[in-house]
Amino acid sequence: MQQADARRWAISQAITVNMNLGKDEEPFVAEDFLGTGNRAVRKAEREMSRREAARINRQLEETIKAGVPAEGLNIPDWAR
Repeated sequence: MQQADARRWAISQAITVNMNLGKDEEPFVAEDFLGTGNRAVRKAEREMSRREAARINRQLEETIKAGVPAEGLNIPDWAR
């Protein structure tokens, strides 16, 4: 029962704090308030993923502009 109460409190805290965050900020989750989450790691992973997606998109744009088959990219036949 005590654990359920703590979880409800943590969820409430996360929702309250997230309402004031900017759209590009990493949201809080209940685990962050229970001491088991790591928002900094999630934020770093999110940024790394964003940079990797941008790199892949640039590579794809260059490939398309050059008219070269997109080797190494998993592009389905219908998208070629």
